[in-house]
Amino acid sequence: MQLPDSFKRLFVHIRFLVIVGGVLLWIATSQVVEIVKWSLPSWETILRNPSASYDQRMIFQLGTDHRLMAFVRDNTPSDALIMYPPWVTPWINQGNSLLLAYFLYPRRLHWEDPKEIETNKAITHILVAWGRGTPTDRRMYGWPKFPVIAREFVHFPTEREVFLADLSVGAFLSDASSKTLGRNLILSLPLLENYLSDSKKKTNDHRILDFDSPLEYLSLTYTRNNYDYWTKAVNVPLRDRVSIRARMKANIRHSVNLIAEVRYTNDRLAVFESLSNRTHNSWETLSINDLYQKAKRYGLAKGWSSEGMEIIRIGINPGLPLEMPYLERYGVIELERGQERERELEARVDCAPTFLARGHFYRAKNEIKEAIANYQLAEMLNPEDAWVHFNLGEMYWRQGNPVRTIEEYQEAIELEPNIAWFHFALGDVYREENQADLALEKFKRAAEIDPSGTWLQNALGDLYWEREMYEQAYQHFKTASSYKRSGGRRHAIRRLEELQKKLDFLNQPEE
Repeated sequence: MQLPDSFKRLFVHIRFLVIVGGVLLWIATSQVVEIVKWSLPSWETILRNPSASYDQRMIFQLGTDHRLMAFVRDNTPSDALIMYPPWVTPWINQGNSLLLAYFLYPRRLHWEDPKEIETNKAITHILVAWGRGTPTDRRMYGWPKFPVIAREFVHFPTEREVFLADLSVGAFLSDASSKTLGRNLILSLPLLENYLSDSKKKTNDHRILDFDSPLEYLSLTYTRNNYDYWTKAVNVPLRDRVSIRARMKANIRHSVNLIAEVRYTNDRLAVFESLSNRTHNSWETLSINDLYQKAKRYGLAKGWSSEGMEIIRIGINPGLPLEMPYLERYGVIELERGQERERELEARVDCAPTFLARGHFYRAKNEIKEAIANYQLAEMLNPEDAWVHFNLGEMYWRQGNPVRTIEEYQEAIELEPNIAWFHFALGDVYREENQADLALEKFKRAAEIDPSGTWLQNALGDLYWEREMYEQAYQHFKTASSYKRSGGRRHAIRRLEELQKKLDFLNQPEE
């Protein structure tokens, strides 16, 4: 029996619809399976913790990423404008503008652009993000990569442990024995927390471990670091060759140094500091050997008599801010914009962090002479602080003084040779001063320390372009262009287009 054509067409249509429906059902089923496989661990965790809060449930799902977003939300005002990392590995979530906007609303977001840190006054905060995943190259981790003039840096709680031994003050002999003759304080009472502390912290533990040869131990959890002087009272006339010494061991490098508080005859007080610890979990001897010269120079700058100076306290500062990229790996920085302060900075005792903060305040208000004056006072009190020298260099550059700029940048590099931005900044000065070979040397050194960041890749690309080394320039601009939602990406893409035209022209066969 021959079926009518209409039935044949209907059968074909039905078969087609069955096939299409089967494909759609297969796709939907596979998607449901994938969604269930992806969400099942989360649902299992939620079902086991039915009373968990929203933030706790998000932490189950996103881990540190949500902890950071919740932390930023709780430590910034609702009208904040926050700069965030580029959307590349390792900041796939922390540089994801949609994810950030969802959790941080109504706060606004601004993508990474170092050039806008000081020029765009609307930006109020900077996200600090270490990154996710297992580091194959630790140089790629840690953001921001550029200096930030911070008013306050609030970060995830960071525990610091410090061991202190053989704290002493006395006359330093420059012979081969290098002995300190004077008053040894290891038998005195434990360190006392100083009344000048400007850090947010919790003291977990503080005790003397060995009474025969006292070994003192501190365990502190910081959420904001600045100065946190723990001292012992002394009464020692300050004379030439007087030295302060101690042995220390800390769990984080660049986290503690030695301090001495000096009283002048007018009863004014000033705190002088040593170099910070250079390693972690290793005993080091720190000292202030030239305290008399430092105190005399500072007194001269302030108009104070250097006669009759006394050391009244010695101890340690375990609350030093760490290096860049910021080793307190997660948190948020409030930028210094010259805001009116609720109270004046602590003035009872002169100390380097106070003058550094004042320098930042005047710098933000573009009062360069005042900024330099305060940075110089900070340098007198703590000449071992690389960031003081770097900030002085930047202010001299604004004044049009490249010689002093180079001197201060070089001093910063000598103190902290592994901060990429110091080399980059010095290279930039050399480039502006038409010293291309020195500029390239410094840019390359910066890239050895930290190859990431559009600012460095673009600088290398531009320098190679100027030297007509187009292939090398192309590679650096290509790297910079891969940084999504980054301020330097547009420059890199524009340069790539121009370079491609130039390379095409140069590679044309001769007729």
